[in-house]
Amino acid sequence: MTRRPGPGARARTAGGVALAAVVLAGCSLLGPPDPDSPEGRVEVLVEALVAADRDALLEVLDDERFSTSTALLTDEVLAQGVFAGREVDVETTNRHLGAREFALRLEEQDEDERPWLEPGFTSSGDPVGLVLPTVTLQGRGVHALRVGDQTIEVGPLPPEGTSFYLPPGEVELAAVGGERYVEREPPERIDTRELLGRRERDLGGRLTPEARAVVRKEVAEHLDRCTGTFRRDRPSACPLRKAWIGGLAEETWTVDGVPRVDIRAGLDAWYFSTRGRLRATMRGTYVPLGGGPAVPAADAFPVRIDGTVEVRGGRLVVRVQG
Repeated sequence: MTRRPGPGARARTAGGVALAAVVLAGCSLLGPPDPDSPEGRVEVLVEALVAADRDALLEVLDDERFSTSTALLTDEVLAQGVFAGREVDVETTNRHLGAREFALRLEEQDEDERPWLEPGFTSSGDPVGLVLPTVTLQGRGVHALRVGDQTIEVGPLPPEGTSFYLPPGEVELAAVGGERYVEREPPERIDTRELLGRRERDLGGRLTPEARAVVRKEVAEHLDRCTGTFRRDRPSACPLRKAWIGGLAEETWTVDGVPRVDIRAGLDAWYFSTRGRLRATMRGTYVPLGGGPAVPAADAFPVRIDGTVEVRGGRLVVRVQG
C-alpha cells in the first residue's frame, strides 16, 4: 500500500491483490475491511474492474433503484476498461454521516488529474447514486452495439432509449443493425469521465438511397391501389372524406400530380410525408344514410400520404397511414 499527500486517505490495489489497509484521517485500519462497509464495497469494485470480472462487479451494482442495463459489462468489454490489469489508486474524498465517497485513479496519474471514477457507498454498503458511468442510447434499426472489438446483442432500442453501464475509460462505441438500409456514423470514442449523469446519445443513422427508393416505390404503389373503380371494396388508407364513409355504392378515383416524398428521422423510426400538389378526384354514387335511391356523388381535394419506416431484423418495413 502507498499513501500520497492529498485531501483524503489513499490506498492502492493491483490486479489479484486485496487492499492491504485503508487509511482514514491519519489512522490505519489494518486487515481487510468489512465487506459491507463503504471501504469493503469500493475494494470489491476496484478488484472487479482490475480483474475484468463481470460476476464480481454485479455484486456492487445489484441495486434495483437504477433501471440501467448491465448488458455491455461483459468480461471482454471490461478488459478494455482503463483499470483492467492496472494498479489503481483509491482516495477517500468525502466522509459524512452514513456514507463515504472515493476517487479512483490509475496509480501513475497525478493527484490533481481528474479521477476516472468517483463512486460512493453508504455505511451499509449500498451505492450512493450510480457507481459506474452510464449512457442512454437511442437509435433506429439498432439490434446490437459494438464496444471496441466486441459486438453485443441488445435488441431494438425503445424510443426513450436504454441506459447502459460502461466501464471507466475511453470506450469506442458504435451501432449495429440494418446496414443494407441504414448508413451509420463511424464508431465514437467516449471518455466516460464526460458522462456525468445519464447522458443521451442518438446512434440514429440515415436511410440509404436504396431504402429511400423503396419508400418512394411503396408510396407510388399505394396511390396505384387507390386509383380505379370500387364497389364497397375500396382499399384501406386511401384518401376519403369522412362524410362519404359507408355511403358510397360505387366510386371511381384518380390522383393527379407527382408525389415527392420527404423523410425525417424520429426516435424509433423514420417518418415520411408526400409534398407537392397531389389531388384526388372522385366520381360515384352515394346512398343516403336515411335510405332512398342512390344519387350521383363527386369530390376533389388535395391529399397527403404519411407513413413510417422501420428496420427490423435486416428487413425494411414501410407502413402507409394514408
